[in-house]
Amino acid sequence: MKKIDKLRINEVCIKMELEFGQCLNILLVFRGWSASKLAKEINVDPSYVRRWVRGERIPSLQSEYINKISHAFLHRNQSDSCKANFINELSSIGIYLDNDKEFSILLKEVLKASQIYSLSLNKASKKNETNEKDILGLLECIKTHNTSNLQKGHPYNLSIKKDTIMKFISGRENVLSSFIMLLKKAANNKTLLEKEIYITFQSETNYFEGTPELYSIWTSIIRILLENGWTIHYLYRLNRNTERSLKLVKEIIEWCGFSNKFFPSYFVKYGVENPPVDFIIVKGLGAMHCFGADSNQFVDSAFFYDQSESIDAIYKHVMKMYRQTRSLMTMYNNIEKYWEVVTNKDRYPGDLFVQTSELYSLTIPISLWKKYIDRSIEKEYERKLHLERLNKRIKLFYQDIIKYKVRYFVDLECLLHMIKTGQYLYFNEYQKPELEDIYTHLQYIIYLLETYENFELGILTEKYAKLFQGVHWEVKADTVIISTFDLINNNYIIHYTITEETMANAFHDYYLELWEQIPPKYKDKELVIAWFKDQAQWYKSNILNI
Repeated sequence: MKKIDKLRINEVCIKMELEFGQCLNILLVFRGWSASKLAKEINVDPSYVRRWVRGERIPSLQSEYINKISHAFLHRNQSDSCKANFINELSSIGIYLDNDKEFSILLKEVLKASQIYSLSLNKASKKNETNEKDILGLLECIKTHNTSNLQKGHPYNLSIKKDTIMKFISGRENVLSSFIMLLKKAANNKTLLEKEIYITFQSETNYFEGTPELYSIWTSIIRILLENGWTIHYLYRLNRNTERSLKLVKEIIEWCGFSNKFFPSYFVKYGVENPPVDFIIVKGLGAMHCFGADSNQFVDSAFFYDQSESIDAIYKHVMKMYRQTRSLMTMYNNIEKYWEVVTNKDRYPGDLFVQTSELYSLTIPISLWKKYIDRSIEKEYERKLHLERLNKRIKLFYQDIIKYKVRYFVDLECLLHMIKTGQYLYFNEYQKPELEDIYTHLQYIIYLLETYENFELGILTEKYAKLFQGVHWEVKADTVIISTFDLINNNYIIHYTITEETMANAFHDYYLELWEQIPPKYKDKELVIAWFKDQAQWYKSNILNI
């Protein structure tokens, strides 16, 4: 079974609207147990279980009930025939489990995800007709990492019914749940002509600070909205709080792959609102005016408006706020303008930190670049232009590497693909290697590592590489360069820059934080050099047959 992806489970539960009580009831039917039987097995009063099933109560995230329930379902007094029937039901839809532990993990994560989803809903949320196929479909989609089957018309998709958001919301968790419900209503609405959302973030503390489960649902819904063509305008008020800025960095990295859909901006005036005041607007659907009543750190109260006049009034107010802002990211459709910015960035002295999937362009020797350019560019003046640009960049690179730290992160999967196939994993129109070129590239990496003390290379395993999902970014001085595949048009690369000092520093700090998390065997210079030498020798013997 593939490694279980908790983020993907959350996305599935959002799309299927599977609540904890529904999930628990289906599993009771599968097991042939009553609520009293489960209560006895986990040592609680039967009324607790009945209220869970009816959706009147939900176990808290701090409790051990999920672990106890999943353990009871799988292990307590289970006959071989009952267990066989249970497993057969799963195998009938293509879920084949190698052992009890595999199923136990899957079952626990499904229960946990439905618990988190239920806690994000208003107490008066709707109840759906659900049957065994719904939970089997959920298990299947989670096991295969496939949510495409949950689209409209699929038998596992549940009917969408309206949620109720109170006009006045009190209490931080209720406000956060209402945030999620409003965006969920937008994701499920098929009739709105204007698919635009405006979100402000002016408080000292992140909306979801201390509630990681709800934050995971929030980011999942925003991603779903972006994937489905919604435009999201995110207005940040920046300050010097490092942890706060790191959160923003992670959001930008996750959402920047949607060209012309995610627009972050920031207030020219620094500092946060105290007490906080924030707004969320879904044009044509609803708006929330949020504020801190009992707290100076985060919003804990809100008014909800669904009348068009009220929504328009709040929208006009937020538009006035935008007069005091600047765009946080600049997108470059003109590749020549982008390269001009990159070259200017190279001129600034300072440490260079790079996160990339493939080996970075500056780790390719100029002699090899000349071969690549000769093969890929027909016109002489274009070849000359590219070589001049590369020569300038490589010259500046050698100047920096003597005085400043130069660190690269590289995706292990990309390295192994290059070594096994003699080709770079991601297509680049300017890099068309022959087999011996890859060997030259590997030898040059070893040369850089052995020659320059300041040059370091960290190798990202899947655990860390998936954080960036194909996003390349680098930071030097006060400039961040971001390049990513357009997640809507997969063959198109988007280029951005961020030159705001606070965010550039946050990217810098995020890089150093990640570097500290990498195991020594993937960043210790001597071990990395030894690894590259082994790979170069293997490539020489098995690919070049020398």
